[in-house]
Amino acid sequence: MDIVEIVVERLAQRLRELSIKEVPVRTGQLRRSITVHRTGHGKRVIGTNLEYARAVHDGRPQVTIRPRNKKALFWKGAKHPVQKVTQPARKANPFFVRAGKKFITHAEDEIELTCKDILERDALERLKKELKKAKIKT
Repeated sequence: MDIVEIVVERLAQRLRELSIKEVPVRTGQLRRSITVHRTGHGKRVIGTNLEYARAVHDGRPQVTIRPRNKKALFWKGAKHPVQKVTQPARKANPFFVRAGKKFITHAEDEIELTCKDILERDALERLKKELKKAKIKT
C-alpha cells in the first residue's frame, strides 16, 4: 500500500469515527452500519446500507400505510385490525453533514498528523533495517 492509500484510508476512518459520534442512537444498528469502502486508488466512500438511514439523515414526510392484499392491517401485539397506520413526519438529522463539517474544520491538522505518523513509522522501519543489516542489536 502506498502512502496515498495509507493517508486516504486513515482520513476516511477518521471521518467514519466522527460520523458514528453524530448518529442518533435508538438501537445502535445505524451506528454499527457505518462503514468505509474503497472505490479506487485514493478514493473512499463512507456510508451505510440500511434503508431507513436516508429517512433519518434527510427526514421524510408523514407516511400512511394501507393494506395491499387484505382488507386491514394486523400485527403481533395489535389489539385489533386497522384500515391504515399513519407515521408522523421525521425531522432531518443530517449526521453525515455535521461530521463532514467537523472533519473539514480540522482537516489540515488531521492530514498533517497522519502524514507525520506515517513518515515517522517509515523512518523507524528503515532505521531498524539498516541496524539489522549492520548487525547492531536494537
